[in-house]
Amino acid sequence: MPQRALARTGLNVIVSASTRIATDQRIAEEAAQWLIDLEDGAADTSAFVGWLQASPRHVEEFLLISAVWRATDRIDEAHAIEIDRLVAQARDNVKRLDDEVFATSRTLEVRHRMQTLLRSRLSLAVALLAIVCAAWLGVRDDVHTYRTAVGEQRVVKLADGSIVTLNTRSQVNVRMEKRQRSIELVHGEALFDVAHDAERPFRVLAGPALVQAIGTQFNVRTSESGTTVSVVEGIVEVASRAEHSDRAGGAVPNFGAPERLIAGEQARLSAQGEVIHHAPADIDRVVAWRERRLIFRNEPLAAIAAEFNRYNATQLLIEGAATSARRVTGVFDADNPGALVAFLQSDPQLTVETRANEVVIRGP
Repeated sequence: MPQRALARTGLNVIVSASTRIATDQRIAEEAAQWLIDLEDGAADTSAFVGWLQASPRHVEEFLLISAVWRATDRIDEAHAIEIDRLVAQARDNVKRLDDEVFATSRTLEVRHRMQTLLRSRLSLAVALLAIVCAAWLGVRDDVHTYRTAVGEQRVVKLADGSIVTLNTRSQVNVRMEKRQRSIELVHGEALFDVAHDAERPFRVLAGPALVQAIGTQFNVRTSESGTTVSVVEGIVEVASRAEHSDRAGGAVPNFGAPERLIAGEQARLSAQGEVIHHAPADIDRVVAWRERRLIFRNEPLAAIAAEFNRYNATQLLIEGAATSARRVTGVFDADNPGALVAFLQSDPQLTVETRANEVVIRGP
């Protein structure tokens, strides 16, 4: 069998053995197909570059497949190995590893598989497959997750010296790579104080927004209605994110033209990724949460109650459209919703009912 055919057969086995879930399988298959297309001169290079840029996982999988391709091309140059028979043996010995196996017995499983393959006197290609699978398993745990509970705040110092301050009910996934620093704000709010590193851009993905820092300090908050980015110091660039389908039908992010924000400015993006507001911001008010203060200036009571509810187990419920729209100005302790309740009780037009873990506020 020609060496290229051996390599392609090895790729198919690699794809079969190195996938846990449908998404990983799709990425592995796409990486193998791109490598074959590139080798045959049939690839659209622009589309290939776009595929690589869509996710660090694409780059990781392509590099792995490329390494296996090069290695198998050097196996059995004298054609002394009966490839067809050994590949058939390999398929019989390769079993799919599900999520539970990966999570609970990864090291022992890889070691057992390698011993089984060697005892069965499989080809060097199959032994290489086991080694590559072990290496592939070892590079997956490179994302660090930090989260906070209700009312909790947390300060995290990253490996590059940057500081992330998490507000209540928030989560970030941090991935430090050689060429970039990638942070995903899964939900909630965080203040980023970025350490300068010209060689590694600092990027935050938050809902529909991609924020790139240029040596700066900025606040990002997500909600059901969208994402708000406020710059405390320095400069950031904000790009909206949309998604399109790739060749396999999967979702691939597509970012629009970046919009630059300077210190003291704020941008709000809708849940669909459209920039709906870009204007000066009251930065002291934006970051007052670090001191557990909530500052409201002529804001609807419904929005104020929702803000208190982020920090406390006792939930404030506002009943009635007119009551929800009532405007309030004040400065409160985030951990003391009772202060707001006492303030509202002084209004003869409002009634307050206290339940187990709820306070219901009604208007006339």
